[in-house]
Amino acid sequence: MLEGRTAIVTGAGRGIGRAIAELLAAHGASVAADVGALIAGYGRFGQAGYASAKAGLFGLTRAAAMELAPEGSRSMLWLHSPPRV
Repeated sequence: MLEGRTAIVTGAGRGIGRAIAELLAAHGASVAADVGALIAGYGRFGQAGYASAKAGLFGLTRAAAMELAPEGSRSMLWLHSPPRV
């Protein structure tokens, strides 16, 4: 049903994200996963590396969405916010 399509699933490491990735793969989609975080937009002291890595995922997912859209594929980024300390 989804042969030849690519899905980028965020949060695919566990929970509902993992279930979605497994379901898409079971139906023939190529699955890529990424997880974003709101910290990418505002940063936090001591979190420069983490924030910049998550910001890179925004760019990756956006570019993938534009490149893969003509083929009917979708790109998704699952956002989570780290606990406030």
